[in-house]
Amino acid sequence: MIKREGTVQHSRVQRKQIVQVINSDEEDLALVDTRKRQRKPKAPVAPTKSLAFENLPSWIKPHFDSKLMPTILEIYGAEDDPWDLDHDDQDYFRSVVQETIDLICPRQHHSVTKGERIYAIARQGVYSWRTSIQRTAIKTVKQAVAQRGTPASSAVVKKFATGAIAKGGEAFWGNPHPSNYSAALMSPYILKTFSVHMQATLGSLLEDEVFPCGALSLSVAAVQRAFEMHLTGKFQPGNDFSEGNAGALTQSWRNGSVEKLMSKPHRFDALIVEAIGFIPAKVKTKARGSSQHAEAADVFDPSSPIASASDNDD
Repeated sequence: MIKREGTVQHSRVQRKQIVQVINSDEEDLALVDTRKRQRKPKAPVAPTKSLAFENLPSWIKPHFDSKLMPTILEIYGAEDDPWDLDHDDQDYFRSVVQETIDLICPRQHHSVTKGERIYAIARQGVYSWRTSIQRTAIKTVKQAVAQRGTPASSAVVKKFATGAIAKGGEAFWGNPHPSNYSAALMSPYILKTFSVHMQATLGSLLEDEVFPCGALSLSVAAVQRAFEMHLTGKFQPGNDFSEGNAGALTQSWRNGSVEKLMSKPHRFDALIVEAIGFIPAKVKTKARGSSQHAEAADVFDPSSPIASASDNDD
């Protein structure tokens, strides 16, 4: 098992690790301005430069999605700042990938370099993880808007979105109320969005048990942004989910509400359990099955004859 000491910074509170999976429903949701632009046709990408999974070395393919990425994403999901991949150390991300590969394939003796596809595709995987969190938040809020009418009027949508992110609103509270609200950060919007992280970390090899404070902060920020995209009464795609556009908001949630939640571990654990409730049972079963028989058994001829049944009758 890989230990987090010496590899990444600890969250300030540890917790019992609960890793599950959710079926991330892909949807082509615009996060940026969708106005058409005239572009020159793109030239085909050379296989040596492609970030496609099939171009990974064959020896890492069986482990890339099942072990390598889950471990990397659990590390960054537990960071205080999940946007910072390098920590002012240009070799930091490479070292995370290197240590994980050494654990998964110790006999490969592979030296990770920044120019190779394993490094590049792993880094792209972190970007995709964050994007999936925002996409899920938008989809979840859109579904709630659709329940207000087909289609809901602009006035209704505006009132709904404004109220949701107001004090005691349903965007952030499991039990919303103008004054008597409770269950902080346990709204169905946050729980469903946060469940994306459960899929991403299934199969992680981390030995340490830590709170996914960074992943939760990303999720809450994504939910807030999703509601803000409806404040005009009509869905208006926001800027892309990036450090420049959402980094400060993520840190605000991390240093405020998420920090307070971390001071009460039983509540954080309860939040995670509730998030797992959004995961389809069939997906959990499939995930459990895929993790079986991950290690090969030692099959070899012994140096001494195998004992017969009669040898053990004494």
